[in-house]
Amino acid sequence: DVGQRVNVSSSADQATFQNKVTLNESSPFGPALAFGGGRLFLAWVGREAIQRLNVMSSTDGINWQNKITLDEHAVTAPSLSFINGTVYLLWVGTDANKSLNVMESPDGVTFANKRTFPNSSDFHPALSGDGQFQMLWAGHDRGQALRLLSGSTPANLGNKQTYTDTAAAPPALTNFKGNLYVLWTGNENLRRVNVAVVSRTPSLGDCFVKLRPDLTIEDWFTPWNTFELNDIDNDLGSGGILLIPGTQLLTGGGK
Repeated sequence: DVGQRVNVSSSADQATFQNKVTLNESSPFGPALAFGGGRLFLAWVGREAIQRLNVMSSTDGINWQNKITLDEHAVTAPSLSFINGTVYLLWVGTDANKSLNVMESPDGVTFANKRTFPNSSDFHPALSGDGQFQMLWAGHDRGQALRLLSGSTPANLGNKQTYTDTAAAPPALTNFKGNLYVLWTGNENLRRVNVAVVSRTPSLGDCFVKLRPDLTIEDWFTPWNTFELNDIDNDLGSGGILLIPGTQLLTGGGK
């Protein structure tokens, strides 16, 4: 409609939808939805010029309440995740870098612990958690390559992986039967939908790797531009690495 109002409907069989509710809320982008703790959580970007983020919740999908308007602003649609009893709100900021952001809430009302990442995107990131958190987004590089961060909490996400697959829209991420699934719309002319399982063993062909005494992987470093380095055959570490005596630093070079 002209007012770009937010709508919600439900289905028992994923084929027939009913109980449509048109909220007295508007957005220039699609809203985000998450479920957890017996409640549905809805997030959207307002239509005002500064495009503030909003969140509200419902126990039945029909009656919505506890609306809050955050003093945070987004350039595109947000995303929501409910993980381990916590609501996570993710968005792309209005700063010049279009930085990725995440905040958390125990109840969908009080949000805190905002983290702004140096990474940027034209689309909102996706967050998933099953023992470990993962955040997926389409980068700002040529072709918008998919990138993944992982860590024990959203506050310490690291170990960035850059994939050769590229996305033309926000990607999706979910855990299913112990596997991490990535879904995205490709950048080719047909804009086909893709699904892949992320290996629990990282690809370390262009990395510095730290091993434990038993030779299992403890940590690793991947260049942020590994995709571009691979394109021109400028591999990391072709000259080896050197531990700097008396420090916890190392140095190394590539081609």
